[in-house]
Amino acid sequence: RSHFKHFKLIKINWYDRKVTTLKIDPSCMQTLTVGNILEAISVLDFEDQLFVVETLQKRMVELRRKQIVLRIQEAEENYRLGKVRTGSIEDLMMDSSDD
Repeated sequence: RSHFKHFKLIKINWYDRKVTTLKIDPSCMQTLTVGNILEAISVLDFEDQLFVVETLQKRMVELRRKQIVLRIQEAEENYRLGKVRTGSIEDLMMDSSDD
């Protein structure tokens, strides 16, 4: 079943200053799926679809950076609390086999 009827595309072009807006009916927000989003994006022209792709790529890079920062902070905290072990690979393997 398609929820395409819940999307409204507004395009305005004033002196080559193009504005494209994709409005989503709030009543369908709970049933919004990736497929619905992709279907809505497919009505956009090529340049707008490319803008969506580039924006998502930048957001994913930023999200990954935030995840790395959180992992670094966790590792530094574990180090500060003495919850890390050092040694050779063999030492670490021996320790893990003792668990």
